[in-house]
Amino acid sequence: MSSIDIAPRSVEIAVGEVVQLTATPRAPDGSALGGTPLTWRSSDPDRATVDAAGRVTGIAPGAVAVTVTGAGVAGSAAISVGLPGQVSLGTSSLDFRGAEGGSDPTATLVAVDDGGGVTLTDLEVEIVYQSGASGWLDATLASATAPTTLRVQPRLAALGTGTYGARVSVRSRRSGSSSDLAVTLTVAPPGPDLRLSADSLVLRGRPLATGSVDVVNGGTGPLDGLSATPRYRAGGPTGWLSATLSGAVAPVTLNVTADGRTLTPGRYEAEVLVASSRPGVSSRLLQVVYVVDSLPPTLDVTPASVTLVGAQGQAAAPTSTVQVRNAGDGVLDGLGTSVSYGSGQPSGWLTARLSGTTAPTTLSLTAGLAGLSPGTYDASVEVRGSAANSPRFVAVRLTVQAPAATVPAAPSGLSASLSGTSAAQLSWVDNATTETGQELQRSADGGASWTTVATPAANATGHTDPGLAAATTFLYRVRACNAVGCSGFSNTASVTTPGGPTVPAAPTGLTVAPVSATEVDLRWTDASTNETRYEVERRTQGGAFTPVASLPPNTQVYRDSGLAAGEPHEWQVRACNAAGCSAWVGVGVTMPPVPPSNLVVTSATSSQVDLQWVDNSTNETLFLVQRLTAAGWQTLTQLPADSTTYADTSVAPLTVYFYRVAACATSWCTVSNAVTVLTP
Repeated sequence: MSSIDIAPRSVEIAVGEVVQLTATPRAPDGSALGGTPLTWRSSDPDRATVDAAGRVTGIAPGAVAVTVTGAGVAGSAAISVGLPGQVSLGTSSLDFRGAEGGSDPTATLVAVDDGGGVTLTDLEVEIVYQSGASGWLDATLASATAPTTLRVQPRLAALGTGTYGARVSVRSRRSGSSSDLAVTLTVAPPGPDLRLSADSLVLRGRPLATGSVDVVNGGTGPLDGLSATPRYRAGGPTGWLSATLSGAVAPVTLNVTADGRTLTPGRYEAEVLVASSRPGVSSRLLQVVYVVDSLPPTLDVTPASVTLVGAQGQAAAPTSTVQVRNAGDGVLDGLGTSVSYGSGQPSGWLTARLSGTTAPTTLSLTAGLAGLSPGTYDASVEVRGSAANSPRFVAVRLTVQAPAATVPAAPSGLSASLSGTSAAQLSWVDNATTETGQELQRSADGGASWTTVATPAANATGHTDPGLAAATTFLYRVRACNAVGCSGFSNTASVTTPGGPTVPAAPTGLTVAPVSATEVDLRWTDASTNETRYEVERRTQGGAFTPVASLPPNTQVYRDSGLAAGEPHEWQVRACNAAGCSAWVGVGVTMPPVPPSNLVVTSATSSQVDLQWVDNSTNETLFLVQRLTAAGWQTLTQLPADSTTYADTSVAPLTVYFYRVAACATSWCTVSNAVTVLTP
């Protein structure tokens, strides 16, 4: 059967790019059929076109089938049209530092990508030096096809102190795109030069493998601030390499340890970056290869000894676990355990259970404490399996402690009663046997807040709380305490103190009545039943009140003497007790005038009697001249203030008359001595 060979059968082109396809018709025996007319056709001319000569031109991204027919047979090629690839670099600039005469800085790898377009397969590098010397920079591609890496390596040979620049261009002839990388190299004056005694290290062994290299100073001046940092290959396991320096100032030893316990057999690569914090010192890389060999199944139990602790009276000590794993390769199965006990010691107290029979698994150890006295007990757990190093043993020590101290039991039955009027008598039932003391609390706000008022001794069952405020309800509660803590509180009991004395009521109806020109009687009604005294105060001429008397309870009258005649006086009286005093009740009065004196008859006739007296007062408003009759003293006349004489013309001959004179002010009058006369 005839056929057509088409080449290439599949190709990737960019938009605008042209690719030549060729087609060869063949006879059934495989020989070429020359001169056969060919017809070319594109399945999607909007994405790629093909001319009569088989030249395909990319129009738009997408997949297109180009078919060629001739001699009654057909063939096809798969065309993938993509956007032109764009050279893309992982960074746009690099800075390197070194010291004149020192080692070259560590090379840096820069990622090179095609920007997501058609694969770039013709990458090339060009270096243009911008300042200073040339030829000091190496820039090489790991591959001409993206994605790849660009290795940039400065060379310090023959370079003096200064700053050097270059531009590294990565371009594609196919797409015509390029991307630039600015490289700066700063060469410091001669100084420290960090060097390693070896650039690579191969480690082998399990579970751990170690190695070391020397870190030295190949230059001048101190080389300090050293550090070592492991770095891993992208996509590989991490955490298996550790690097430590024996010091921070060269010369030192770099110690490297590879941990293969979590790695499967194989080859692993990493590097250790050794650097200095001193400016101008180039870092160094130590390449590390770790070969993990296959091992037979190896039984490992961790930890190999366990301590269990419990207290007498508990059912069991807290469970402890041991990890059982395969420290080698292959399958470690058929796991089992058995327990043996120390010579002469109780047995049966330890339970060992595996969560599975294939490693990795967990061994749980539980110690039952029933029947065990305080002390130390030993046992050994054998763990066995299909490993060459089976069995392994776990040493178990059980410590049984004396019963742990507990919080004491709470008191109960708290009762409270008044003792007198201001003390609470409290009693309760002590239910604890382990308390070291007790705590009695009181609340005066209905239980919103509590205050500790006493700490009764252990075993105490009562307490008296004195000095309580009057008219208040007090709540009480008590609890037992020891070194472990305190019990809950007992029930609550309460007492209510009676009210204290109240301020007495004020007296009523206070009056004042002059007894003489210098004495008055104060009278009032006792309106209170609980006063313990009365207080009397007085003031004159509007001055300040001053105390004049403190009188016994139930007093209702007081005579105040030694007053200034004719002067205005005021008094105030109040009732008092321990709770305080009532309001003052006041009264005032102007004292009567001083009575006239030395009343005499200066002459007497059958029709007239002449009287004369001494005016002793300064505040009288009038004088009354009075004569005694059978009905008593009758006023003959009223004279103005300051009068000192009067003539009575209403007399009869041979008659005896009695006279007196009164000095008056407001409603008060004072009388003089009386005189007697017989008319001729």
